[in-house]
Amino acid sequence: PDAELVHQDKMEGTEAKHRKAADLEQSMAALDLSDTADSSKKKRGSADMFSFMRWLSRRRSDIIGCSLFWIKFVLGYIIALHELRPLSSTIVMIEHVAGYLLMSLFTVAWFGVLYHGPGRPGESLPGSSSKELPPALASAFAAGRQLTSGPKFDCRKTWCDRCRAWKPALASHCKTCDRCCFFMDHHCMLVGECVGFRNLRNYLVLLGYGQAVHAFLILAIGQRLLWEGLPTGSWEWGKLALWVVYLAQGIHFVHDRTQTCLEPYNNGWRSRVHCVKFNLLPHEALALSNQLGSTHPHEYE
Repeated sequence: PDAELVHQDKMEGTEAKHRKAADLEQSMAALDLSDTADSSKKKRGSADMFSFMRWLSRRRSDIIGCSLFWIKFVLGYIIALHELRPLSSTIVMIEHVAGYLLMSLFTVAWFGVLYHGPGRPGESLPGSSSKELPPALASAFAAGRQLTSGPKFDCRKTWCDRCRAWKPALASHCKTCDRCCFFMDHHCMLVGECVGFRNLRNYLVLLGYGQAVHAFLILAIGQRLLWEGLPTGSWEWGKLALWVVYLAQGIHFVHDRTQTCLEPYNNGWRSRVHCVKFNLLPHEALALSNQLGSTHPHEYE
């Protein structure tokens, strides 16, 4: 009996040691899991911070452009309210309503460019039931395979390394947005969005309202000068000069953007990027023809 009691005590002691070792292993595993979770959280946090810094660096021009745009817009609104006087006049009251309407439409058009977007690969586009290009367009795009003085293009889908997806022939990649869009015209930093297939019409409407707003501001300053006469002091002349510079710069910018945006369409192109790509082909063909003519003059007379 004494031997059995001693053996039983030894077994219980061994079991207690095993339980302690198992508990220690579980506690160590829990600590390892917590350390792994903390390290993964830190890695995710650093990755998110890195992605945000990349986005901030890429969108720096958009942030500056949109800020300057809205500062200019609000400044013009305040000056217009100051110039439209006296408020007791019926004509001025009507002009106030017209000014509010114009600026509201201008703001709606600005947000419309953002809302519609240029059209991205993967989105459903109106009139895009067919996934194949028309034969004539496909043949024209196939000529881009021979391009050597610029990036080659083709009628087939190409792989976009930045988007990590297949890019259709009618899509182009924007370095600022870091996304592809259809019929890309340009990236507008005053809106912070690409102008392309879907929102080009809205962008032209925005420019039209911009011209109308500037015409309204010219009417306001002209009416005040007609009713109250020319400024008398140096401070008043300085404000008038700044106001003229403000209007001239705005009118020049809107007119330049309108002409630049309509130029490809007037020449039969639906996309500025495609216009630039295809315009490289005749220059390269002419250079190749001159090179062959100089090396084999009798064959190319």
